[in-house]
Amino acid sequence: MRGDKIHVWVDKWLLCLLDASLKSVEGVEVDRDQQVESIIDHDTGNWNLEPIIHALSTECASAIRSVQIGSGRM
Repeated sequence: MRGDKIHVWVDKWLLCLLDASLKSVEGVEVDRDQQVESIIDHDTGNWNLEPIIHALSTECASAIRSVQIGSGRM
């Protein structure tokens, strides 16, 4: 999974969540055009949640971290 066609805050890409899409913490504005590739560290192959951690609940952050990058299954 490269994440260049998946929007972090719009698309349903996390099947482990009830509705499969991320919701930001109430009152936090997010970039609806932000793509999943922006939270992947392509050098290490790990998630880099720093750009969005301020807008994530603990549940959503855990859901993202539970997905193996390149697994093809979100």
